[in-house]
Amino acid sequence: MRTPRACTIKGCGRQHYARGCCTMHYSRWLRRGNTSAPISAPMKFLRETAILYQETNCLIWPFKRDRHGYGIVSIKNRHHVASRMVCKLVHGEPPAPKYTAAHSCGNGKLGCVNPLHLSWKTQKENLADCLIHGTRNFGTRNGSNKLMEDDIRKIRALKETMFQREIADQFGITRRTVGGILSGRIWSWLS
Repeated sequence: MRTPRACTIKGCGRQHYARGCCTMHYSRWLRRGNTSAPISAPMKFLRETAILYQETNCLIWPFKRDRHGYGIVSIKNRHHVASRMVCKLVHGEPPAPKYTAAHSCGNGKLGCVNPLHLSWKTQKENLADCLIHGTRNFGTRNGSNKLMEDDIRKIRALKETMFQREIADQFGITRRTVGGILSGRIWSWLS
């Protein structure tokens, strides 16, 4: 019979649950990003470091992050985006609930919480900034993309010599996609 594994946290000794931890330390890791940080460490960092930060370089969130890379802070067992919390603390409440905490540096997905880089913007303004920073996932940066930029240029060059159905078969895409490329509805930014 196998001996049950124990929690790997020094001095704990409880039964293993996940990631080498018992249920208590695992849930602490889920909430805080690590098993040993005191409960107030992320809030202490927000209040004592992030909102007072005055340098021009990015201040990277040192605690838990979401799957997109944005910093996470837990308040009363609810997760909040750290950059949005910094923006609230420094610039006040957003003008409307749908406003986002936009990063002028383009490093929000890297965990930047520098208050000088944050401002309230609409989703449309934030997406326009993504184009400027080069962080918007379109074209070859889109994970579901099948075509490369050279393929688009070849498709456009074949417009006069082949039917859309034949072009679609050649590149393994639908005729509708070929039509969108040729009409400029999709990939319109590529000249």
